[in-house]
Amino acid sequence: MKFSSFIEKQLIDNNLDSIILTDKDCIIEYANKAAIQLYGYDMEELTGKHINVFEVPGKEIQAEAWASLRQTGKWAGEGLRQKKDGSFFHASLSIFTLYDEGGKIIGFAGNTKDINQTILITDALIEKQYQLKSIVDNTVDIIVSIDKDLNVLECNQVLANLVKEGLGHEVKRGDALLNYIDPSKHDTLKNIYAKVFTGERVSDIEIFKASDGSFIYFESSYNPIYSEDKTVKGISIFSKNITDRVKSEQQLKKAFEEKEILLSEIHHRIKNNLAIISSVLQLQEININNEEAIKCLRESRMRIKSAALLHEMLYQNNSLDKVCVKECLSNMFNDINNSIGNQEHKLRIAGDDASLLIHNAIPAGLLFNEIFTNSIKHGFKGITHGEIDVIIKNEGRCTLFEISENTAKFPEEITIENSHSTGLLLIKSFTEQLNGTIKLLKKPKTSYLLSLDLSC
Repeated sequence: MKFSSFIEKQLIDNNLDSIILTDKDCIIEYANKAAIQLYGYDMEELTGKHINVFEVPGKEIQAEAWASLRQTGKWAGEGLRQKKDGSFFHASLSIFTLYDEGGKIIGFAGNTKDINQTILITDALIEKQYQLKSIVDNTVDIIVSIDKDLNVLECNQVLANLVKEGLGHEVKRGDALLNYIDPSKHDTLKNIYAKVFTGERVSDIEIFKASDGSFIYFESSYNPIYSEDKTVKGISIFSKNITDRVKSEQQLKKAFEEKEILLSEIHHRIKNNLAIISSVLQLQEININNEEAIKCLRESRMRIKSAALLHEMLYQNNSLDKVCVKECLSNMFNDINNSIGNQEHKLRIAGDDASLLIHNAIPAGLLFNEIFTNSIKHGFKGITHGEIDVIIKNEGRCTLFEISENTAKFPEEITIENSHSTGLLLIKSFTEQLNGTIKLLKKPKTSYLLSLDLSC
């Protein structure tokens, strides 16, 4: 093969693609540097060999190429090529016929590109696409994307199956998504789509009526799909069937409401039973002439009334497991004051909010009952305008109470630790039951300093 000029040879020899020239019998006459490097031969080894030296057994492309060359004078395609060391590689091939000035065939030129890496990348992408499609199709959620005309771009098998089962249609790319949705939902969905096309992400709970009359609940998220110029070109929709979850929540709510009604009824019945016991004790008071016995019955009746008051507050409260401390103290003071004291005695409450849980409400309530009863009976004896100040402060798990009278009548010789008084003994006992401590100050006024653990 003779080159017409030195420049032509330089162009061919320095081309980055493999170029091989043969005579009309496909005998190799020349291979450029890229071809020698690609196939691993020396020029001397290739010269005089037939072009089929590069053929892979069982993968011949020669017959196909020659048929095309006879008809058009050129052929292009892909195939396996073999190197000198026996290894194979994927190649992009193009062959064209060389003619002399008279139009007579004088040989062929072949161009080869190693596309092994491209094939590997393409195969990897195909594999990833397959894996992604498998994940998308095997999820239990609906996944679909739509364009700006609200037509389907892609959808997973879940949506395809639902449409097939519900409407008997096959979902195809380009179908209007709204054709598969209840028309009564169209306006709502169009409003959602309009927001998403402005770049907003939207979440919504949607309710659809099934053919059997039951309701199906979907939790859907709508997300913008952006183009390279940052404009929204479509919407991706992820929709999860939450019907079972909604039904479970509805059942739990119903069970909770029934439980609340039951607890309320229990508290109401306990309150009524305690009221009956209090009434029986009051009847006994009427039929007893012993003042000491009457006093004991009256104090016991007040304690029962305080317990009944707490149960009444529990069943009347929005929450059946706790009561507000401030409300409890106010109601209890008014009840005791109306029974044994004077209407002009006053209670002032300030400080933090706190609650009595159902399991500590009774001991705490009876503790405050004893303190208020002791103040009204003894501290305010002979006084028409007694005042009690309560300051509440939360400190971690503990709640601090400072309960002060506006008098200083507490006997100096009596302490909570050495007293044999039933009231003081109960105050000490209930304080310990609440994992608390108590300190009694007598000057300049009588004050109870309580630290109670109301958290458990």
